[in-house]
Amino acid sequence: MIACTRASASVLLEPNTSVDHATALLASSGSRAPPVPPPPQFTYAPPDAPAPAGEPVRAVTLGFAAPYDVTYTYDPTSRTWIGAPLR
Repeated sequence: MIACTRASASVLLEPNTSVDHATALLASSGSRAPPVPPPPQFTYAPPDAPAPAGEPVRAVTLGFAAPYDVTYTYDPTSRTWIGAPLR
């Protein structure tokens, strides 16, 4: 199914997608306002802030269900955390 607007834009709808839903998507995407990023979710410390107190760790595992599980290992040479999915 193809839905068209007066501006001649068209969109190919997936099966079982209503025309009303597609029209709402087209109408909402027609804004000329510049995109605005969402508000930050975290507060970050300044780069020169001292490390927080606590027990140091070399690796952290986020125990999400596969395939979203991941272990991050700290690399002191690059001062970054490197992640790889558990498999």
